[in-house]
Formats: sequence, C-alpha cells, structure tokens
Amino acid sequence: MVTISPASQQATPANPPTPFEIRAREKAVEFEGVFLSMMVKEMFSGIETEGDFTGGFGEEMFRGMMADEYAQAMAANGGIGLSDQIYREILAQQEI
Repeated sequence: MVTISPASQQATPANPPTPFEIRAREKAVEFEGVFLSMMVKEMFSGIETEGDFTGGFGEEMFRGMMADEYAQAMAANGGIGLSDQIYREILAQQEI
C-alpha cells in the first residue's frame, strides 16, 4: 500500500516528496501538455497559407510537431494551472 503525505503538506528539504508524489506531478504536467497541444493545434488550424511557397504535407507535419513542443514547453513552465489542480486531485483520490 502506498502512503502519501496530505495534499496540504508542502515538500521541504526535511520532508521531500515521495516517489508517488513525483510521478503524480509528472503525469499531471503531461496531461496538461496534451490538453494544451490540442488547443494549440486548433489555433494553428485557422492559419491558411496560400501561394507558390506553401509547405504542403511537410508543413502540416511540422505544424503538428511544433504545436506539441509549444504545448509541452508551456506545461513545463507553469501552463495554465491545470496541472496543479490535477495533481491535487490525484493526491486527494489516493487519500480516500
């Protein structure tokens, strides 16, 4: 059985986070990254390029990868706060 500290208790040098808390934080940030990726891809879908110098299929693939990287970078640097709420919910569900 996994024991975890209460969600309200902050990790300090005297009280380091448990492996479960570390993994929960990583998964929360990863989930926020997926959510942001979907949002950024939709944002890019409205941008149409016209003319002789469009990238075609290669440009479409690049935009998808670029959107994923933007989203992961945003999530890793604080994002929109979704990962914090998900993290707290994961910890709360484990305390039940």
